Amino acid sequence: MDFGLSFNGKPLLGKNKTIRGFFAGIAIGVIASYFFGFFLGRLEYFFAGTLSSLGAMVGDSFGSFIKRRFSVSEGEPFIFDGVLFMIFSLFFVELFYDIFSFEEIVIIILLTQLLHSLFNKLAYHLNWKNVPW
Repeated sequence: MDFGLSFNGKPLLGKNKTIRGFFAGIAIGVIASYFFGFFLGRLEYFFAGTLSSLGAMVGDSFGSFIKRRFSVSEGEPFIFDGVLFMIFSLFFVELFYDIFSFEEIVIIILLTQLLHSLFNKLAYHLNWKNVPW
């Protein structure tokens, strides 16, 4: 996704970030948001979900950019791995919708970090991943 470009001698994002993956992540989020909004009869859920999907992918890419600046190898754990995508996702939604209180945002971010860690460990123990992070 970074077309091999570098910043201060380091890759912008890394070879594992692809345009196809970026847009696939957004598309899956948009499709899920459509069905969620449709079945609940709330069109704003579709728009909020679309913003959330875009924010999540931007946040994930930003996380990769930060990891490269700190010389963290691709696939290696980093303190913000489980939350940057969620922070950006919430930010994109909150730009247009006032949905969450500050306390709810903190809880969502903490739960995201916890669940991200737990599911990575589960996937590792089920041999779905090569590393537990």
